[in-house]
Formats: sequence, structure tokens, C-alpha cells
Amino acid sequence: MPNILGIIKCNNYKSYLLPLRDNNNISLLLFWNIILKDICSKIIINVNKNDEDIITKILDNTNINNSDNIIDVVKDENYDFTIFINAENIIDNINFNIIDNFKDNYLASILCWNDMYGAIIFKKEYEKYLISNDFNFDENIIIKYDISGLIWNCNDLTNYIDYINFLSIPNKTYIKGLLIIVALYIGDLPQNQIDISINCLKNLRLHYPNNTIVIVDNNSINQDWIEIAKLLGIFIIKNTSDLYRFEIGAYNLALKYFRADKYIFIQHNILFHSHIIDELNNDNMDAYVFKTTTDLCWDIDGLILINKYLNFLNMENWNNEPLAIFNCFYCNNLFLDKLIKSGLLDLICNSKNISQAYERLLGVFIYRTLGYTKVIHPNTFSKNYFIQY
Repeated sequence: MPNILGIIKCNNYKSYLLPLRDNNNISLLLFWNIILKDICSKIIINVNKNDEDIITKILDNTNINNSDNIIDVVKDENYDFTIFINAENIIDNINFNIIDNFKDNYLASILCWNDMYGAIIFKKEYEKYLISNDFNFDENIIIKYDISGLIWNCNDLTNYIDYINFLSIPNKTYIKGLLIIVALYIGDLPQNQIDISINCLKNLRLHYPNNTIVIVDNNSINQDWIEIAKLLGIFIIKNTSDLYRFEIGAYNLALKYFRADKYIFIQHNILFHSHIIDELNNDNMDAYVFKTTTDLCWDIDGLILINKYLNFLNMENWNNEPLAIFNCFYCNNLFLDKLIKSGLLDLICNSKNISQAYERLLGVFIYRTLGYTKVIHPNTFSKNYFIQY
């Protein structure tokens, strides 16, 4: 068994005192101390001198170091590996089997979780690369390990709120019949494109005059559409999250408040020419995408991202299944229940690349769940393309 040193870095903002989502009696600091004590022969809390008393009240008989530089914390310690953790980070699912993968025959010998240098593992002989607390390593000796879980940096209050609300279940309103959920973001667009967006909302209400429509606004810059949406009898939910955005983040948020028998999930710039004439099977899981293809390709980094998300859900790698283009689809409650339980909608979606990856992810899930990919009648709608985000 290697001699493992654990270092928990506590920042000056004291966010390490924030409680866990599911247990108010356990702080982020205490959480990491519990995690590390089972695998580390020694744990050092790296904290400002002024905060020592806070640490000693939380942890008994602990080792404290006040150095500003990580080199000064580890240079006189005897260890094979050091695990360094920033206490303000929290991970929803952590597996320390990564230690088993950290072998002497690796060309690289500094390992970090995802893109977080605030959570790293390094060998004794690599102390020389710890230039500063910014961890300015030579990129050639770094292994980026994709941990199986979601990471929140709770030093940012918005991220902490996202963490607290993650998978929370408010009281839901059940809609008998069809629920339409619209993901909307209107940036600093020319007036003609704003008018097109508003016209899409008007046409949606025209073809679905009596159905419940919910818009999830992904923090739009332009607000001209709001009064019109209210006049159309459309519910509006504000999405202020930094981690759950684009279509998937919007759908996820709306589903915390509404459920229904059938659903339409669309972008705001979809212009309906008629209501959907395609019928859903009421007895079995069923879904339609708005458009699909198998011709689009993806670069290596994109494939890694897609397969990483699929693997989170214990699904096999993408095998060129049909896409759910635009992340727009039409389904019944049996299918949506399966989709929600899979966890696919709960993964972070905070970039255009991830949003585009979801076209593959949803396509994979639909095809593998149903065994087919059905497409709504092409004359039902047209898509307006805006360059934003």
C-alpha cells in the first residue's frame, strides 16, 4: 500500500464551511476529511493563519499548515503520492480507484480530475513542478482523468446554489394532455430577428390555442418578447443557472415544476405551420424527433465528450445512431419517465459544444430505447437560424 499524503486547501473566503446538500451537519471541509482519512496516512489542512481556530473547532487533532505555496506544505513530508483537494469543490460521485491506475510506467505523472488543477494527484519526485498555487505544470506530464461525477466549485455562490438545487424536486403541476416546453434565449439580435422570434411564439399559440406552454428563458439579453408571451398566456420560468443551460438545461428546469401526458420540447425559433399531426402510442413508450440525420461527423474531442456522457449513464459509446437535431422532440409520458430516470437530462450543459453533443445523446437514447427513430412530418415546422450564444 503506497504512503499517501492528503492535503485539503481551505480558501480565505471560508466556503469550505458551507454545508452539504443532504446533510447540514457536514461541511465541505468535513466531507473531504472523511473521504481522505480512509486512504491517507496523513492529512494536512492548508489554511490561513487567521482561520486556524475555525479548523480546530471542526477537526480534532489535525495537522495544519499556513504556507501560501503548496511546495512549502509538502517538501519535508514523506510520501509516495499526494492527493491535493480544494475544499470548496464538491463532487456528487467519487471513486478513488484512480489510485490503482496511477502506475510507475506512466509517461506522465501528475494527474488531475477533468480540467481541475484544484484536485490533483502527484508523486514525490514531481514536487519540482509545483511552481505556485496556480499549479503551472508542464502540460506534457499531466494526465487528465475524467471522474465519474459532476463537480461544483462552491467558491462561486451561483455554483453552490446549483449544487444545492441539483435533482431537487419541487411540487409539480400535472397537465392533463399536452405540455409544450420552449427553450428560449434572445441575445443582442437585429430587430428583424427579434421580430421573427416573437412571431414564432405567436404561431405556436395559434396552432396550440388551448394547451399549456412554458418558456424557460436562459437569461436573455433582449426582453421585448416578455409582455407578448404573457398576453399569449404563456408561462415564463427564468433560468439563472450557469451550469444547466441551452435546451437541455431549460427542459430540465421546466420538468421540475410541470409534468404531463404528452410533451413537445422545442427551441424558441421553431416556426410552426400547423399542429403536429403524428400520433403517439398511448400504451407504450413513443417519441418523434423534429429532424434527424446520420451523416454528421464529430472530431475526436467531440467524440470523447459524447462517449463520456454516455458512459456516465452506463451506456456504450456512440455508434453513429440517428441524431435528434435541434434537441427538439415530441414524446409521451412513458418515454419521458424513462429519459428522466436515465439521468441524461441531469448532466451539465453549459456550452454550445455540449448542447450540440446532446443532439447525439438524445438521438442515441431514443434509438436504443425505442429501437427506431421517427420524424414528425417535415411540413409541420421550419427552423430559423440565429448566430448567438
